Amino acid sequence: MPVSGGPGGAERADLYLFAGGDESALARVRPLLETIGGAARLTHCGPAGSGQVVKGVNQLMMGLGNAAYLEALAFGVRAGVDPATIRRAIGDTGRWRADFSGVAGQAAAGRGEEVGVKFRELPYFLREAAERGFALPLTRTLHAFCDAGERVTIDDNRPAPSFWRQLLDGGPPPGRGGD
Repeated sequence: MPVSGGPGGAERADLYLFAGGDESALARVRPLLETIGGAARLTHCGPAGSGQVVKGVNQLMMGLGNAAYLEALAFGVRAGVDPATIRRAIGDTGRWRADFSGVAGQAAAGRGEEVGVKFRELPYFLREAAERGFALPLTRTLHAFCDAGERVTIDDNRPAPSFWRQLLDGGPPPGRGGD
């Protein structure tokens, strides 16, 4: 069963659980599953496979959201404004304030490279979309841009490019993915 919340969520027993399959089967195991996520965090998503789709939506939202925050922040940094100043000035405005403030805080602390955009998972979503006959233009562009970059950070124990570093360095060379 797909879950979200990472190791910390597992330790605190507050994982989000995305269940696909027969509702009556879920009802039989619901008490057990609620011990690791609570009733409000267990969602029946539909037929078998639906839980994985919802988990994918969650991953794409996090990756694309982080990429958007990093790109906006990099615009300001490349224009000469310190990321800590940007965070102080706009980090508490708008509905997205907590997510942006977290990303900006990492960049201001010199850890922008650690902000992930789910690079290693993007090909999976692109393949699935192609097989189902629909486009993911932002995901495709993000993957191409990142894929052209040097593997300078670790994502799930695998070398990965840093979207943040590429943004600050000006991106990949022309013709290598960011055009």
